[in-house]
Amino acid sequence: MDARMKFTIILVVGLFFSMFFCSTTMGQDMKIGFVNSAEIFTKYKSFADVQQKFNKEVEEWQKKTQAFKNEVDSLAAFIKGEINVVPPRLPFHALSDIKQQEKQEEYKAKEAAYLEYVNTIFGPDGTAERRNAELTQPMLDKINSIISKIAQEEGYVYVFDAVGGAIAYGDPKYDLTEAVIEELNKEVE
Repeated sequence: MDARMKFTIILVVGLFFSMFFCSTTMGQDMKIGFVNSAEIFTKYKSFADVQQKFNKEVEEWQKKTQAFKNEVDSLAAFIKGEINVVPPRLPFHALSDIKQQEKQEEYKAKEAAYLEYVNTIFGPDGTAERRNAELTQPMLDKINSIISKIAQEEGYVYVFDAVGGAIAYGDPKYDLTEAVIEELNKEVE
């Protein structure tokens, strides 16, 4: 568990206890609720439809990746002198030194192109990650909007996500962020 995760857990637990003690000492009840985001994602039909669309796109990328990899592997097998090479060719060792060099360079170029393609699609901030965000962000915004609406209408001060323990909604009047930043910055001055 990294330091940020520990800090977040301590902060959430601290907020919970402070809300509990503040509400009992002030004589007023603070409503706290929770949502299960995993269940929301599963049962929200629009989200499931978007996820299915994304999965189909990923499947197509995987097919292209596999075809690319097969081509690279076939060329590697040819260079290694393996017999079952598709399409059948003269053995690599039967080629002239110049042709062998050309095939090795071709292999290196195809392998580099393959790795670049895989990284472009599936790497950090790759096409797949960006496409997933593009498709799901409107759904996530709508879910957060509905959580906020219900929390405000029904008087909830905090709504937690049962899956990650994060705050899904917090009444802004209980936000201590600016006070903490101000106090931290006093130490710097």
